[in-house]
Amino acid sequence: MTDAALNALIGAGGALVGSVVGAVTTYFVQKKLIAAQATRELRRDFLGKQLVSLQELNMAIDFVLGNQGRTQGGPVGELFVGIVKESPRHLAFLPADLREDAKAHL
Repeated sequence: MTDAALNALIGAGGALVGSVVGAVTTYFVQKKLIAAQATRELRRDFLGKQLVSLQELNMAIDFVLGNQGRTQGGPVGELFVGIVKESPRHLAFLPADLREDAKAHL
């Protein structure tokens, strides 16, 4: 085997090893980026749900406190019952320190 052929073989082997190392590195980097993006999206989704829950519970508490001592009949009574029945599903998204306060008012 001549020196030129040996050099070509070593060069081809080095290129192959370099390609494999590059592919493996790219795979792990992409995997990490996808996991980070999924985590960000889950966090953003949870914070959005938490904001909606706070807004809806705030409206429900205002409604309950504003109608204390009044007769709850007709459409207003149905709205009141709907708000009170729907509110517990929002409690899970509240921060722990607000959860007990919301339970006390509903």
